[in-house]
Amino acid sequence: MTSASNPAGVLCDADLSMPIAHLTRLLPADEFDGADIAIGSRETAGSQRIGEPLWRHLAGRVFNAIVRLLVVPGIADTQCGFKVFSARAAQALFPLQTIDGFCFDVELLFLARRLGFSIAEVGIEWHWRAESKVNFLRDTYRMVRDLLLIRYHCSPGIIRLTPNQMTRRPHSAIWGIRAFLCLPAECKLVDFP
Repeated sequence: MTSASNPAGVLCDADLSMPIAHLTRLLPADEFDGADIAIGSRETAGSQRIGEPLWRHLAGRVFNAIVRLLVVPGIADTQCGFKVFSARAAQALFPLQTIDGFCFDVELLFLARRLGFSIAEVGIEWHWRAESKVNFLRDTYRMVRDLLLIRYHCSPGIIRLTPNQMTRRPHSAIWGIRAFLCLPAECKLVDFP
């Protein structure tokens, strides 16, 4: 995503739970009231869930309540697997990403909010796929752990470095470092020589 030359980058679930023809609802992200990021939502106006069992819907809503409480309040559906990022947002956010499990996109939304990017939710048609790879017992533990890590990594006073943010300057033993610094009132990117 960070090296994409297009004006927008798209993330979608491998099982294509949203018909690919509906992707045009999210493109381009900047048409949604100037949003930097457009995310598909199964919970907003214009959305439709097809074939989803009640137990799955309830489990998803409980997890989303935890996400809203701990990480990104105000977003009705963080876990829908269809998101469009403007090039500017993708280049700023993806190098900061540290979570590689099911919550990687929640971390991106959290970072987007902290760095001032705007997010628009767009109602989509979503189809239940029974062959999902999610194991609710094992993966729920991992997802909650990842949410707590996201919060910890962005606690006031924490400086988080990722390998993508460390670059060696040519002909020098000095490393340039970009950090995501969280202060009580704000989070920002800081470059250290």
